[in-house]
Amino acid sequence: MTTRNGVLRILSLVDFFLRAPEFQPMIRYSWYSSGLGELEKPDFKTAKEICFDLGDMKCSTCEKDAFIRCNWCLKFLCFEECFHDYHVMICGKRDDFFLSLTHLEHN
Repeated sequence: MTTRNGVLRILSLVDFFLRAPEFQPMIRYSWYSSGLGELEKPDFKTAKEICFDLGDMKCSTCEKDAFIRCNWCLKFLCFEECFHDYHVMICGKRDDFFLSLTHLEHN
């Protein structure tokens, strides 16, 4: 993970996970708490609650201990499935992710 490609992969995965609809209230809260928007205080779940409250869950693919839950496809992923296999490219909901990017370009 210390190579340039490893760092870029981590940043890409973080971007992928944080663009999921579940995180929209958390992002709106950042605008609310900074005073930069005329918004009501939104209730939201934290990244820990959304992605990392795994209990004893196992990876949906290989049955290793889960590292994270993809908040797009809702699968539990081990580190290898998430990072080494680069889940962004194999996620069943990745088309929704790419649509969210096009939505940003038009607003």
